[in-house]
Amino acid sequence: MPFEKLLAFRFAAPPAVVADVIFRLGIAEVAVFEERPPHFAPPPSCELEADVEMLERIIASYNLFERAEPLPLKNLGEGLKKALRVLRECTAGYEPNDVVKREALRGYIAKCASERGIGLGGISWVLRAARRVLETYKSNAYSEGPDTGRSFNAVLSEIKAKEEELARLHLMLSFLEGLERQGYTSLHIPEGYRLIVNPKEPVRDLHQSLKFGDLDLVIVKGGRGAYGGVEIPREYVLDIRLSKTIIIQTIKNLEYSLNKLKLIYNNMVEIYKRYSVFGDFKWAEHSDVAVISFFVREKDLKVVDEILSEVLKGRFIPRRSISYKVNPIFKYIEYVQAPVSERWPYPIQAFNKILYMYGVPEPGELSPLPLVAFLFPLFFGWMFGDIGYGLLLLALSLTLFRLGKKDWGIVWLIASASTISFGAYYGEFLGLKLWGPDIETTYMTGIAASLLLGFYLMFLAFSLKIINRLLAKDYEASLALHAPIALLYASIGSRMLDLIGIEPYLRGRIGLDVLLDLCRFLASDPSLLLGTIWLALGLGTLAGKYGVSHLRDIGSEAVMAIIEAFVGATANVLSFARLAILVIVHSALSSAAYALLELPGGLPLYILTELGMAAFEGFLTAIQSLRLIYYETLSKFYRGSGRLFEPYKI
Repeated sequence: MPFEKLLAFRFAAPPAVVADVIFRLGIAEVAVFEERPPHFAPPPSCELEADVEMLERIIASYNLFERAEPLPLKNLGEGLKKALRVLRECTAGYEPNDVVKREALRGYIAKCASERGIGLGGISWVLRAARRVLETYKSNAYSEGPDTGRSFNAVLSEIKAKEEELARLHLMLSFLEGLERQGYTSLHIPEGYRLIVNPKEPVRDLHQSLKFGDLDLVIVKGGRGAYGGVEIPREYVLDIRLSKTIIIQTIKNLEYSLNKLKLIYNNMVEIYKRYSVFGDFKWAEHSDVAVISFFVREKDLKVVDEILSEVLKGRFIPRRSISYKVNPIFKYIEYVQAPVSERWPYPIQAFNKILYMYGVPEPGELSPLPLVAFLFPLFFGWMFGDIGYGLLLLALSLTLFRLGKKDWGIVWLIASASTISFGAYYGEFLGLKLWGPDIETTYMTGIAASLLLGFYLMFLAFSLKIINRLLAKDYEASLALHAPIALLYASIGSRMLDLIGIEPYLRGRIGLDVLLDLCRFLASDPSLLLGTIWLALGLGTLAGKYGVSHLRDIGSEAVMAIIEAFVGATANVLSFARLAILVIVHSALSSAAYALLELPGGLPLYILTELGMAAFEGFLTAIQSLRLIYYETLSKFYRGSGRLFEPYKI
């Protein structure tokens, strides 16, 4: 898959510098910003906000809104200050509340601002750009300062508290087990006395010290606190067995809660390591620093380096307040948040207009763009085959080229070529049958061919699902579940085609004998038996690896996969018959339209009818082609939940 190599940038600097980097990247249109990662606090406030508010106030007060005209700015902060200075100079001494003089005053201010090198259109553009930058800064930038540290420290404090409580409970349990071994079922502690285990501080109150196995015991009269040890409540020794049961259950619950909390903290640390620029957990040192994360294509690396150099040039920034790192994002990655940028040769690339309506491939997912580029013209031409209709599509594609819609122009240019090719095979021009095979034979052959195509296309989709799971490193599921399911699909589907009886219509045609022989082999009992045994062994392997606790999940996934295979082999394959059915519909409509030629002045009416039919059938054919691609084919293997690399723009 020709995914372009991306680079993930993490850039940390004072807020104004980060805002300027966002601005410059937006002008260059080379970056895609990541959303603020979880567990990170919002960035520190940016000093540009005050200038933006002031500029908005002046523009609104004097009604100076103008159509934005881009300016060649290199520094957003300087542009804002210049716009503010110019407006302050041009509005000095004038009251904005005088409605009568407002229009005249507006003209004067516009002229005054233009004389100072920045017109009202330029000022409006600066304001719009600053708003856009601050919006991105507030939603995407993040902090590595104390606010972020507090969320980490809060979880750590909770972990520490639970660990201390767990240690206290274990000590209490050890004491109760010792009593039980000595034959005690209960122990009476007089009223007003307390039992302390393993005190670590001197006991100054009236007390008596005892040695109980490895434990130091102190019986204290009155007093407060546990002296660094663990106090055993009096009621806990009244029924030792019951207390022990309660403590054991409490320990289990606490250990579960503690392990869950540790997993949360480990996840927080992993996210911190991924997104942090400093990576030192020194929250206080980064209180005045904002971080922005973004992706760029490798070919744009030089542009980004130049932007960072120009933004930092001439600024004094403490070393602890600035840093950045770059990570390469390769063709196959586990970094699912990364956007995707595909570069296929034309005309394949143009068909992303169709694929991306369904979804963008995830990083590491097999892109079906070449398959879509092949199937859409094939399906469309098959159902819409007519030389005249193909020429109309050619005119549409040329119009799209003139309008600057290059990709759509290429899509419909190829679709027109396919339509003309199928029209030449059918021998039709604007509904008129000029040559070609017998109509009934063509229809029956077309239905048989469409079902055979659907069968093998579904088999390809199931096979691509196996490949996608292998690319995702889900080796067990791909080989133990999806591979036998693909074989079961092939066996069930080929049996259905055998029952329908497509072979007499296709046998002897070029290239189809091999496919028909393979279909006959797959319909045999050994292939069905092999698929069933393979699936049973695969499910057993998965159950053995993941244990009984996951048996329900494995079983439900297997049931869904079997249902998908059965539906694919029956309903989905039969759905491809629409390729031939629409040809039959076209023929019926054309016959009805042909009768118009027998009427007086019927030729113009016939032409208008054919044009209307071309529009209607073209729309219907496009919908059916997309259905066969999206629902019947892509849904079997393609997730399409990725994010397209669309550069940020000002």
